[in-house]
Amino acid sequence: MMKKRTGLSIMGSLIGFVRPLYLPMMGAIALGVLGHFAAIGIPYLSARIVVEIIKNNSITFLLIILIGCGLLRGVFRYGEQALNHFIAFKLLAHIRYEVFAKLRSLAPAKLETKDRGNLIAMITNDVELLEVFYAHTISPIIIAVIISITVVTTIALKANTLALISLAALASVGVIVPIITSKIGNELGLEIRNDLGDLNTNVLDSIRGIEELEQYQNSQRTMDLLKQRTHDLNEKQDILNRYQSMMRLLVDLIIMTSGFAILYFGRNLDFNILLLVFTLHMSSFGPVIALSNLSGDLYHTLASGQRILDLLDEKPQVNEVVDGTNEAFEEASLNDVTFSYDKEIILEEITMSTTKNKIIALTGDSGAGKSTILKLLMRFWDVSAGSVRINDQDIKSVTTGHLRSIESMMSQDTDIFKDTIKNNIAFVKPDASDEEIYEAAKHASVHDFIMSLPSGYDTMMEEFGSNLSSGERQRIGLARVFLHGGDLILLDEPTSNLDSLNEAIILKSIVEYKHNKTILIVSHRASTLKIADEVWKLEDGKLNHVL
Repeated sequence: MMKKRTGLSIMGSLIGFVRPLYLPMMGAIALGVLGHFAAIGIPYLSARIVVEIIKNNSITFLLIILIGCGLLRGVFRYGEQALNHFIAFKLLAHIRYEVFAKLRSLAPAKLETKDRGNLIAMITNDVELLEVFYAHTISPIIIAVIISITVVTTIALKANTLALISLAALASVGVIVPIITSKIGNELGLEIRNDLGDLNTNVLDSIRGIEELEQYQNSQRTMDLLKQRTHDLNEKQDILNRYQSMMRLLVDLIIMTSGFAILYFGRNLDFNILLLVFTLHMSSFGPVIALSNLSGDLYHTLASGQRILDLLDEKPQVNEVVDGTNEAFEEASLNDVTFSYDKEIILEEITMSTTKNKIIALTGDSGAGKSTILKLLMRFWDVSAGSVRINDQDIKSVTTGHLRSIESMMSQDTDIFKDTIKNNIAFVKPDASDEEIYEAAKHASVHDFIMSLPSGYDTMMEEFGSNLSSGERQRIGLARVFLHGGDLILLDEPTSNLDSLNEAIILKSIVEYKHNKTILIVSHRASTLKIADEVWKLEDGKLNHVL
């Protein structure tokens, strides 16, 4: 459930990431303040030079100062932007790392219900949009406050009434207008970011399912859907743009009105004082105008920030154990295990134990919860009641890294990465020798196929393994299991996409591989069940010993 956050709370949370870069941020603020003072000096000195020319006075000194202000403005501005972007890109890299780390801790349980398109949008677009906040928001806000206070104080020394006019105008542009616009803008910005994530998901689905869409003549309907979603997204963006334009018009009106008010109420002042006050007032809007204009970009930025903060605040389904037990595997058991998902009972008080040198098969109708048992043994999920035990130790007390090392699992769908076949197999054991990889592939009956490819084991896989058949992907998944070499082997429908010849070869390899191992197979196939030493059937959440 997404927590409702205000714009200020989002900004406060994002500012928390800046603490390690406190000194560069202070440097950026100092350079920004000096740069704006130099910028204010340029129009004031220009006006003074015109006056001195009219009076036929020397302007050499004023001209030197004017040139100096122009040069310093450029130097200070460059330094401010360089530091701000140094901070921003450092923080973007850190936040992207934090997002990946959070996704790792949430996987796989909490990621099963998340759209990949939204996750991709978050990792790429949302993180990048935070550059606006870190490079163009934090220091400009502080700079605007410092400049405004300094200008209003200086004007107050000359004319209190004019200082109040200047204060009211600066506060309206820099504070009141952004606050008024933030509620509508932030809500619409969040809608746009979420809609963009949904659009990414639709595009990914369409690309992956292009063959089915063409086969069943559904491509036009899909195109119409994408067109409609794009149109809706553009309409919301247009509304936001019109809203921003109205706010900019309001800001311009405030500035012009306040300028005329300064001239009107200060008409009785000495000309030089009025010139100073008017120039200071009109020049001081630079930081607050930037701040006001920034509020338009912040709609998207704060929406992205909320999505990222919501992800980082999300609690994992299972907490990783770092300093637990690390015993060698001997047996695993489920003791009166009950498991519920979204208040629906999937498993109810099931009990089962395994020992080495055995193949145990689980069968039952689709959706009965067979794969759930494997996920509980891997501790991808925690039980609702009862316990899962390794060597009579509750699995919750076993070090997570050790648990992953003694268990090898093959899921129903084998993910293939855009890399070589060799690396697709070897990533489960990065230090594996070529001979070990070849041997695992032979056990999985995929070695001959790989060698028939033009580049053999160095053949590059296409995205999602689209240049492989489902059976070939499945055998690569089996090769991973054989290479990993865990003591508890968990196989979810390992032969479902294989022909009878390859199935027989694979089953023979599994039987040979069971020495000093525990193998738990989920399958519907009678031929696969025949190799099992024990067969259990899951029905209505209950587990019954069949053989």
